Amino acid sequence: VTIEITSEMKELINNALSDKYPCIVGTSSSDGLPNVSYKGSVMVFSATELAFWERTRKGGFAQLTDNPNIVVMYRNTELR
Repeated sequence: VTIEITSEMKELINNALSDKYPCIVGTSSSDGLPNVSYKGSVMVFSATELAFWERTRKGGFAQLTDNPNIVVMYRNTELR
């Protein structure tokens, strides 16, 4: 499902690391093996796309080539 990233979402995501609320990114292999990790580098790339720096070729990046489904979670406990 593609969502439209609002200006509020963009500001929160782009400042997530400096605000001390990094995003959590989850992927899974074609066999269903999950990989969940904090990504301080998540940023808004376009109105419908996010980007992040993957430091290793294992785990999340390798899984994205097999299974492009991904989940990104942002939560700021001060806002809710």
